[in-house]
Amino acid sequence: MLQQRFFVRHLVKASGVVDVSGTSTFAPVQKLGPAFNRLWAGSIATNIADGLVAAAAPLIAATLTRNPVQIAVLGAMTTLPWLLFAVPIGGLVDRIDRRKLLYIANTIRGCIGAFIAFLIIQGLVTIEWLYLVTFTIGITEVLADTSGAALIPQVLDESVLETGNSRLNISETLIQNFVGVPLGGLLFAATAGLPFSLSAGAFLLAAFVVWRVPQQYIHHFTHTRDEERGGFLAELKFGISYLFNDKKLRRIVLMTSSIGFMYSAATSTFILYLLDIMHLPAASFGFFMTITGSGGLIGAWLAPRISTRAGRGSVMAIAMVVQSALIVAQGMSPNIWILGLLGFSGSLVITIWNVLLMSLYGILIPRALFGRIHGARRSVVWGLMPIGAVLGGFVAKIDLRLPFLLFGTIATVIALVNVDFVRRLGNSAATPEAP
Repeated sequence: MLQQRFFVRHLVKASGVVDVSGTSTFAPVQKLGPAFNRLWAGSIATNIADGLVAAAAPLIAATLTRNPVQIAVLGAMTTLPWLLFAVPIGGLVDRIDRRKLLYIANTIRGCIGAFIAFLIIQGLVTIEWLYLVTFTIGITEVLADTSGAALIPQVLDESVLETGNSRLNISETLIQNFVGVPLGGLLFAATAGLPFSLSAGAFLLAAFVVWRVPQQYIHHFTHTRDEERGGFLAELKFGISYLFNDKKLRRIVLMTSSIGFMYSAATSTFILYLLDIMHLPAASFGFFMTITGSGGLIGAWLAPRISTRAGRGSVMAIAMVVQSALIVAQGMSPNIWILGLLGFSGSLVITIWNVLLMSLYGILIPRALFGRIHGARRSVVWGLMPIGAVLGGFVAKIDLRLPFLLFGTIATVIALVNVDFVRRLGNSAATPEAP
C-alpha cells in the first residue's frame, strides 16, 4: 500500500494543473520573500507528517488483519478521494481564499492524526476506522495539495516561480522520504500511536504557519468567467469527449490506464508481502521504502538528459517495458536484498517515464484546454486503480507473490504491444513553444 501511495502522490504532483484566469492587481514580487518562506516551512512540516503516516498506516493495518482483501481496500482508499474530489475541489480553490483552505485542510489533518493516535492508545482502532480515516485524510490531502499549489503563484512572480516550485518539490522528496518515512517505521516499532501523534503536531504546526502568512504578501487575482465552462459534470464530459475523439490521446490514456490498473493490482498487498514473505522487521520498513524510493531522485535527474540523447519516445518505450517487467521480477525475489534492488530500479524507471509522459501531454494537449483534459484523464486513470487494488487483494488470498507475477505479466504484454506506438509518438511530437 505504501508503494502505491508513493506512486499516486507522484502522479498527483506531476499531473496537477491549476487553472487561474485573469491578471494580478498587485505589483510583481521579484524575490521569494517572507510569504513563500512561511509556506515552505509549513510544507516541510506536512512533508514530515505525510512520511510518518505513510509508514505507520500500512503497519498498523497489518497488525489488525492479514486478510489481503482488507489490506487492498485500505490501499484503494488512498486513490478514491482524487477520483471523486479532485475536480470539484479545484473549482472550490478557484473561488475561495486559498490560504484559508490550506489552513483548514492542515487543521483537519492534525485533528484526524490525533484521533487515530487516541484510538490506537486506547486499543479501539479497527480496520473499519482505518478505512474512514484514510479516506478522510485523502480528501484533505486533495484540498491541501490543490490549494497549496494554487497559492504559490499568488506569492511569487513568474520570474522566480520555477525556483520556488523546485525548492518545494526537492524538499518534499527529501524530507518525506528520507526523514518522515524511516522515522515513522522506527517510532511505530517503539509505540504504535507515536507516529500519528507526532504527525498531528506537525500538521497543526503547518496550519499555524500558513495562518501567519501576511495578506499583504499575497497577490489577488481578478478572475474572468469562461462562459463555455460549466459545472463538474459538464467539464468532465467535455474532457472525456476530447480525449476519446483524439486518436493519439485516446490510445495513450487507455494504455496508461491499463498499466496503472495492473500496477495497482500487483502492489495493493505489498505490506503483507514484505512482512510475511520477506520477513522484514517493522522497524526496518521505513528504511526499506526510503532506499527503494530514492531511485526516483536519480530518475528525475536522468530523464531530461537521456531523453535529449536517445529521444523522448525511445526512452519512454524502454522505460514502460522495463518497469512492467520489474513488477514480475519483484514477485520472484528470493530475498529482501534483491527486492530492494528491484524496488530501487523500479522507482528510477517509473520516474523517468512520468517525467517524459507529462512533457508529452504538455505537447499533445492544447494549453487552453489543459486543465479540463487533464482532469478527465486523471478521472479515467484513477477510476480504475481502486478496482485494481481490490482485485489484487482477492488474488493475493491465493498467494502473496501471485499479484506481482500475474498482473506484472499482463502489464508487460500491454507495454510490448504498445512499444512502437509510444516510440513513434514521443519522437515525432513537436517541441512546445516557450511559455
